[in-house]
Amino acid sequence: MLQIINDYPPNINEIRKYLPIHDKVVFTYGYRLFNPKGYRIDPALMKHEMKHADQQAEYGMTGFWIPAKYRIYKWWRRYLRDKAFRLSQELPAYQSQYQEYAKILKDRNKLHNLTLMLAKDLASPLYGSLLSTAQALEAIKNPILYKFRV
Repeated sequence: MLQIINDYPPNINEIRKYLPIHDKVVFTYGYRLFNPKGYRIDPALMKHEMKHADQQAEYGMTGFWIPAKYRIYKWWRRYLRDKAFRLSQELPAYQSQYQEYAKILKDRNKLHNLTLMLAKDLASPLYGSLLSTAQALEAIKNPILYKFRV
């Protein structure tokens, strides 16, 4: 589980240089979830953010020990500067979030509406408008988690 902190992450100034963040954005920095506005974090969003925490923990592991602080910094640096890498990290996180919603929600209309919302979010300027909503919707619903090499 992630430690929730009602504040901005330590790299917020760097994030603002690259991404058009808004009030509802939360940030994972290691195994800490920064939630500046104190919004409720539902179980599906927590799955999404846990995926990012795991990605950061694994980033740069090359067979020898690298301090977590350095891996997290390097992950964020690449995430902000490299749009293809950003998509490679967000897509599996959104898939995990969708899969959690699919377990929880039995109403197909509610699940569809939430999935469409996720797809619009993934296709938004927040992530660099890297794909269309239709492409994002198809990718998010894919039962096999994407693993990219970028």
